[in-house]
Amino acid sequence: MIFTESNYSDVFTFTITPSLEPSFRPQRLTIVGGNMNEHTMADTRAVADKDVSRLAVSLENNETELLKHLFSQAASSTPTLLWSPSEREIHNPVLKKIAAICWEMADEDGFVRQSGISEERFGPLFNNMMVVTPTENPSRFRYSHYGSEISKTYGYDMTGKTTDAFEGHISLFFASAYRAAGQRREWLLSEHEPPSQVFARNWRRLVIPMKDDAGQPSGFVVGNVPDNELRAGLEIVPDPILVVDAGGIVRYANQAACEFWDARSAPDYEKPFEELTGISFAPKLSPSEMLGNRTVVDKVDLAIRNSIVERFLLTINAAVHRDTAFYIVMVRMMPEPH
Repeated sequence: MIFTESNYSDVFTFTITPSLEPSFRPQRLTIVGGNMNEHTMADTRAVADKDVSRLAVSLENNETELLKHLFSQAASSTPTLLWSPSEREIHNPVLKKIAAICWEMADEDGFVRQSGISEERFGPLFNNMMVVTPTENPSRFRYSHYGSEISKTYGYDMTGKTTDAFEGHISLFFASAYRAAGQRREWLLSEHEPPSQVFARNWRRLVIPMKDDAGQPSGFVVGNVPDNELRAGLEIVPDPILVVDAGGIVRYANQAACEFWDARSAPDYEKPFEELTGISFAPKLSPSEMLGNRTVVDKVDLAIRNSIVERFLLTINAAVHRDTAFYIVMVRMMPEPH
């Protein structure tokens, strides 16, 4: 099992990850007003590192039973992994373009020079890229760059954070995949299903090993692209649209919404709609009820934006993503009445 820690003042929250032990089931534990014993915390982290090591060895050997078990405990499908993919095997157009640039700049061993990884070289593709570097702990890796398109879908900018900052089975999978790629010294193409709160059907990643100017392995440059038909449809709409769960928490915002609220990359997700936008949000029906009744609600409200009181029209609909119903909220400014 794996514990990941979030420390806010005297509140400690631990997500107990689905482990590689068949009898274990995930659960969540919160301790308020107390302190974890340092020895206990060190023990849980040691167990986490051991699980990363075990899974990494199995991935390195192209074995999937442990991976299948890990994701089945989280009710998710088993990721697919392909070592040393050919150009023909990389189907996503964004990953294909990233691969083409990296193949051109790679040395004979397939490694790219870390000093050559820059926004100037990759242009807009850099928004779908991560730069992952090792830490002193071989079971943890740090994101020194986390592209804006990735953070927009995930809901957080993970720049500067490490793989153990992710919750649950995903943390174990990421760290193990990077560690295995480092051991094999190969490119890795993978596809996995994220946790249900992430507004993407799956993620496609291309992991490419890097080395420093001295020729020593220095981490990975990673292309990372979300796949979601509903999300793609929302992006072509010129009006701000937010995806909100049944509890009123914003789970996704299209580019128009990001620009409308002056968020250059990702707004601060995991916040209530009203806190994020300044507009009240209290639908009488749940998203599932709206779907069942085929209900669409129009609502006019006032809110302060840029120190100015403005009138907004909210059109609230509902849609299903991965068997979960969400509110789909379109926000439009209304002209002042004459």
